[in-house]
Amino acid sequence: TIRDARIVVGALSPLPQRLSQTEKVLMGNSITQNLVNEALHSLQKETKIAKDLRCSVDYKRRIASVFLQEILNELGSSGVRKRQK
Repeated sequence: TIRDARIVVGALSPLPQRLSQTEKVLMGNSITQNLVNEALHSLQKETKIAKDLRCSVDYKRRIASVFLQEILNELGSSGVRKRQK
């Protein structure tokens, strides 16, 4: 069960964005494919992406989703990781 989550994306816009709604989707739940899908949907709705010359808004949105999905899948397959102090 996810007890705490912090998600910040940095390369999508000039300033980093904390995705508090996506964090709320995750907290209190175990990682399942349904939860991953809900989190990805939340990320898509919550992120504000700036256009720039290097890549498209669609590309940035897709890459952010891929990163979140990979992280959640890794955590789900490896079990609970204890927080380092």
